[in-house]
Amino acid sequence: MTPEDHLLLIEEAVTAALTTTADEKWQSLMCQISVLYEDLLSRGLADKIDNGCLNGFQVIGMRDFVVLTAQHNRVVTWS
Repeated sequence: MTPEDHLLLIEEAVTAALTTTADEKWQSLMCQISVLYEDLLSRGLADKIDNGCLNGFQVIGMRDFVVLTAQHNRVVTWS
């Protein structure tokens, strides 16, 4: 990954932001890391958001998610 890349934690992956901070293990990825608000909300975790962040991870909404997919010509997902 490069600094221009963006990693978005969605679905069950949002819980990873609860157990660590953006400054810990994630720093080695050298990219922007965000958490999807709607997935936090659906898991009852929206109350953990503080000033637009969850443990240092930026929280973004569906509109920003769509913008990200339009900006990046390559979207990688795995299951």
